Amino acid sequence: MMYVSRVFAIFMMLATASMGHAVYHENYFQGVNYLQTVEVSLNSFTSMQSLRRIKANGADTVALIVFMHQDAADSIEIKHSTAVTDKQLIQAIADAHDIGLRVILKPQVLVNNSWAGEIKPSSQTAWQQWFESYQSLLQHYAQIAQQHEVAMLVIGTELRHAAIQPQFRQLIIAVRKIYMGELSYAAHGTAGLKNFPHWDLLDSVSLTLYPSLGNEWDIENIKLLMAKKMIELRSISSTIDKPLWIAEIGISSAQDSFREPWLVKERQQSTPDTERQAKVLELWLQSLRQPWIQGVLIWSWSSNAEQDGMNNTGFDIQNKPAEKLVSCYWKKEC
Repeated sequence: MMYVSRVFAIFMMLATASMGHAVYHENYFQGVNYLQTVEVSLNSFTSMQSLRRIKANGADTVALIVFMHQDAADSIEIKHSTAVTDKQLIQAIADAHDIGLRVILKPQVLVNNSWAGEIKPSSQTAWQQWFESYQSLLQHYAQIAQQHEVAMLVIGTELRHAAIQPQFRQLIIAVRKIYMGELSYAAHGTAGLKNFPHWDLLDSVSLTLYPSLGNEWDIENIKLLMAKKMIELRSISSTIDKPLWIAEIGISSAQDSFREPWLVKERQQSTPDTERQAKVLELWLQSLRQPWIQGVLIWSWSSNAEQDGMNNTGFDIQNKPAEKLVSCYWKKEC
C-alpha cells in the first residue's frame, strides 16, 4: 500500500508539470550531447550554425563528446581517437561560448564489439595499466578544459567495472590538480548511481537513463514505468547529498526502440517512427521536471544541422518532431 501511494505521489507531480506549473532546480540547465559527424567537423561554419540552432531552440548547455578507443573489453591500452581532433574540439568550445552556451566536456570510451560498461582487464596489474592509460588521456582533456574555461568535465561515462575500482579515486585526485572547474561522473543508470563509491570526491552526480519502457506500445504503462524510475532515482540520490543531473536521456526514432532504448546499431534497419521518439521524450521531460534534478541533456544532436531527420532511425532529434517538442520544453512553453 505504501508503494502504491508513492507511485501516486509521483503521478501527481507529473500532472502538475504537464499543466504548465513547471518545477525546476534553481540552477537548472538544459541542452544536448553534441556529436561530430563524418561530413561536418566541429570547427566548421556548418557546425557553428548547428550550435546556433540549439541555442535558438532554448538550450543553455552543450556537452561536447570526444571519444577514446579501446580494442577489446580486456585491453589495457586506450588510444586517442582521431575522430575529433584537439583543434576541432577547441574551436567548438569557442563557438559555443561565443553564442552563450555553457560547455561540458564529456570524453567517452568506445570499445570494439562491446561498450564501456564491459571494460574489465584480467588482473589487478592489468587494471593498473589500464588506469595509467586512461588517466593520461583524461589529463590531456582536463588541460584543454582548464585552458578554455569549460564549465564541467565528466571524468567517465558508464564505466561499470572501472568506476568501482580503488584507482578511480586517484584518477579524480590527479585530474583535480589540472582542472579547477566542476567534476562529475556519468553513471550507468540507477544501478551505476548506487554502486559508484567515489561521489564524495566529485561536485555533482549524473547518470545516463535508458531503461526499458515495456514490450508493448502502451502510453499508460510507459508513464507508470517512468514514475517508478523517478521514485528509485529520488531514493538513491537523496542518500548522496550532491546536485543530480541527467547526463543522457534519449531514444532512437525507430518504431520499436522503446523496448530497448539503449540500442544503436541494431536499430538502423528498423522502421523509422519519429512520432514515437517525440512522445517518449515528452513523457521523460514531464517526469524529469523535479526540483531535485539540476539539469537534463538530450542524446543527441549532431554537427550536421541539415541532415535528414524523418527517414533515419538515429538518436539525433534535429529535423524531427522531437526537435519542436524539446524546444517547447526548453523554452518553458509546455
